[in-house]
Amino acid sequence: MTKLKKFQQLQKFVSPDLSLASTELTPRMWEHTTVDGSSRAPSALYSQPEPVARELSSNAIPPNCIDYSVNDEGELSKMETPGDWRLAGTGVTVGFGFELTPDKPDEEGHLLCRVPFTAAGNAIIASLEYCMGPDSEGGEGLCVYLVDPSVDGWDQHFDGSGPLGFIGKKGAIIGVGLDNTGNFAGVPRCCAIKRASDGQILNTPAVLSTVTTGEDEWRKIKIRFDIEQNNCDVTVGDHKVLDDVSFEGVTIPKTVCVGVCGATSREKHFAISVNDVMLLDDED
Repeated sequence: MTKLKKFQQLQKFVSPDLSLASTELTPRMWEHTTVDGSSRAPSALYSQPEPVARELSSNAIPPNCIDYSVNDEGELSKMETPGDWRLAGTGVTVGFGFELTPDKPDEEGHLLCRVPFTAAGNAIIASLEYCMGPDSEGGEGLCVYLVDPSVDGWDQHFDGSGPLGFIGKKGAIIGVGLDNTGNFAGVPRCCAIKRASDGQILNTPAVLSTVTTGEDEWRKIKIRFDIEQNNCDVTVGDHKVLDDVSFEGVTIPKTVCVGVCGATSREKHFAISVNDVMLLDDED
């Protein structure tokens, strides 16, 4: 079992520690803490990068992107050089978790982990918590996706299409969407799996009672991708909403990165946030 080192984010960002760009990073998990009454410290888990993987993403920070890493003091630090986490979008920020959108119409944002994860077995677990506001607002929804870091532009290109900006995003393979409005999967308040290359829905959408969370509430999503059998399980909160759903036309490699995107519309908008973003090996 990999030993995890825990860090707590402090309220104030510090100057980047350029030594973090080395390949000697060990797996880390940041414990979320409440910075003040309205903030929550972003946290994530990632695997130890190989030297080759680090070279794949050793390029400049693109426009409208903000990179973060954790320094030796355990503080989340905004980076001037490429970091381990990349927020992309015009309204993205760190405050109440990683904020993908502000509470404004027609916004879109991505969070991408730039440190590749290599599965030890035949399944990968993607897990995170999200906050999407009340039913009356909420936003379009969000999509958790896997990325192939061997594809050129995988961490530079965030100009995908569709209501969440997922379709055609370079390097994206497959995504699990929580659709609030019905524009992602054709059915409001549902969970659906989509192929990134062409936006093809790969399952019958599972209708949920709600995908929003309440204004300051967090809900967990756990996704199990079986990369050998090509099927997927999805649990939202305490409820398994997709069980062994098979999909075709997608090959998931052993080495992937995780991303998540969210968007608002003119009618539905709220500050969509994510936290505790993880890729893990299947315990089974």
